[in-house]
Amino acid sequence: MSLLERMTINELKNAIWMDKNGMCPVGGLPREWYEDELEKRTGSRKGYHEEEEACQNKK
Repeated sequence: MSLLERMTINELKNAIWMDKNGMCPVGGLPREWYEDELEKRTGSRKGYHEEEEACQNKK
């Protein structure tokens, strides 16, 4: 089982958020790999705060 398969959904979202904010996520893998795994499990590639930003932009 790979690192990505062992990560929880929250850990995957956090890794995406960390990468987008210039920090090194757990495992140091490319952001796309975390997004791919998250999409495989949830149908969405969005990390933390991305849903909130989309709602705020609509106002």
